Amino acid sequence: MSFFMIQKLHIAAFRNITDTLCEFSANKTQIFLGKNGQGKTNILEAIYLFSIGKLFRSNSLYDAIPFDGDMFQLSLATDDDVILKIQGAKSPRKQTKYSINDVPKTYFSFIGNIPAVLFSPEDLLLIHGTPSHRRKTLDSLLVRKNKNIAPLFKDYEKTLRQRNSALKQIQERKASLQSLSVWNEMLAELAEKVWKERIYMVEEISPLINKLYNTIADKNYDIEVRYNRKHKTQNFLDDLINQQEKDIIIGSTSLGPHRDDLSFYINNIDAHTFASQGEGRTISIAWKLAEHTLLEKAFNKKPVLLLDDIFSELDEKRQSSIIDITHGSHTFMSTNHIHKNMKESDLEVFLVEDGKVNRT
Repeated sequence: MSFFMIQKLHIAAFRNITDTLCEFSANKTQIFLGKNGQGKTNILEAIYLFSIGKLFRSNSLYDAIPFDGDMFQLSLATDDDVILKIQGAKSPRKQTKYSINDVPKTYFSFIGNIPAVLFSPEDLLLIHGTPSHRRKTLDSLLVRKNKNIAPLFKDYEKTLRQRNSALKQIQERKASLQSLSVWNEMLAELAEKVWKERIYMVEEISPLINKLYNTIADKNYDIEVRYNRKHKTQNFLDDLINQQEKDIIIGSTSLGPHRDDLSFYINNIDAHTFASQGEGRTISIAWKLAEHTLLEKAFNKKPVLLLDDIFSELDEKRQSSIIDITHGSHTFMSTNHIHKNMKESDLEVFLVEDGKVNRT
């Protein structure tokens, strides 16, 4: 099985990274080494941007532009001579440009060309974190596995904003109740499509997580992921209509995929309520390893692995489990120390200090 490989990475004015060019070797784990706050995570975020087209630590791409700057520029070269570029500018107007081999691309045609799996400390909060984090995690995997469904999520979000706007106009007596019907119908149609994709993915990933959890933890537990739809009947359009008086009062849509959640169960017991911190972290790790498996199957290549300061939150056994699964993938790791089980001959180490990157 082959793997996606990144040969070169150029970063200019991205967060605190001023201007750096890194060249990488095949069959090596790339280590970005340095103290906290020096820019290690910024490098991984730049790489991940080529996979998902969005920042994983912010909702706005322009947050990556330094406060005293106007734009950032990123360039990535693969081992098969493909060059991808991203430019984000906030002056003279906000705009983002994507290109592949200098041919301009739309966001939807650009994403997914570099499949990647990201481990970060935030991902260890999958169980005990917020519903929005769990939804984001699920939708991100769906888009990376099949970029053709990305417009579906954008259309749903746009229609949701339009329905919420109509609710507020009705609340302020600037529009009639009848004006809501078109948004009810559009939102219901899109919601059914979102549910279909999400539920299929949960059904696909749940048995993988069960297997991986038990391998990592050396247990024989029954781990299950369930998708929770936040509406009352099987007819979502009827639910929207029945709920619209309440929605007008609060000025937002109270039902739909944007309100849904995932539940995790250990031996049929809700992990959110009863799982220990260690059990929750192990489920989170198993989810990420399952992402790796699903993307490898979808692309017939091992995806790029991005490990952001992951070892600081894990015991030695789980650290070793992650090291084992990195074999055969092009792996990039940010850390403040090199794990004792890593062979120096397998590593390329880059020292990161105050936004500057130098190969050691």
